[in-house]
Amino acid sequence: MEPSRGEYDINDFLDVLLDKGLVLNADLIISVAGIPLLGVDLRAAIAGMETMLEYGMMEAWDRSTREWYAEEFKAKIEAPLVEDEKVFLRSFGSIWRSRGVISAWQLGFWYLTNNRLFLWRKEPAEMLFEVDLDKIEKILLRKEAHFKEEREELYLQFDCGEIARIHISGIREFEKAIKIAVGRDLENELLISSSPTYLSEGEEIVQEKKAWYLFTTKGILNETWKPGRIYLTKKRLFWVYQMDNQKMFEMSFEKIIDLKVSACNSVPSLKMGEKLLEVKYDGGCALFYAKTDELHEIESAMHCALLRQICPAL
Repeated sequence: MEPSRGEYDINDFLDVLLDKGLVLNADLIISVAGIPLLGVDLRAAIAGMETMLEYGMMEAWDRSTREWYAEEFKAKIEAPLVEDEKVFLRSFGSIWRSRGVISAWQLGFWYLTNNRLFLWRKEPAEMLFEVDLDKIEKILLRKEAHFKEEREELYLQFDCGEIARIHISGIREFEKAIKIAVGRDLENELLISSSPTYLSEGEEIVQEKKAWYLFTTKGILNETWKPGRIYLTKKRLFWVYQMDNQKMFEMSFEKIIDLKVSACNSVPSLKMGEKLLEVKYDGGCALFYAKTDELHEIESAMHCALLRQICPAL
């Protein structure tokens, strides 16, 4: 286990923990009123069982027990490779999956071989994603919003038109390895259009901004912020979810009662006093979060649009 330094997100941390391990080495002295009373010597190694066995760090086990577990563990977690298949790259990562109202990143180990690309979950063992290399047609690396920050994610498009959204540590090396493994030029273009395709004839966009929308509770799901884009036309306000380019909020001006930018109060995941755009309508209220100056731009544009509804001559 070699020491390393750097900034990591949760996927990178899990990758390091499972693949390389974590070593804690600390000496603590507990004092009261300046008088040392207790000394604590901490020595701990945390890693996946596969790594522990590889480094021989489970010597406290009976040898026969360790050998039995190693065989059982290997049989359960080994990725299913076909005959003559060679692994070019293996790394911990995830894929974005959206099923109905449930959307989430599914975690596992990415395998790039001479035949295919797949995501394998070790426990419980399951093939989460799989595609032959000859079916990959387009590849795009771009920055996406992730918990109020940005990170690089990889988009792959296949001959059937399906798109996969991937995150993995060392994503640029992963992109390069895919291009080499495919062995032909892949198109590099915008795979997911940010412009809406559901405008009515003659309808034009007045204002468009990146904004987070507080997705309301549905069934077992709690309120959660989701990234996307807010659109304002001369007739309505709507918001499009970034992950699947689907419209998830829409309100005509006739139904809007009030709108304003105000400081938040007890809103999930936001600090007290952060600015929100609050849109009240007949039957509810929608909350949007973005940069403060952009929120004011949307608010101003909406007030002008609402005023034109009342006085068309303006």
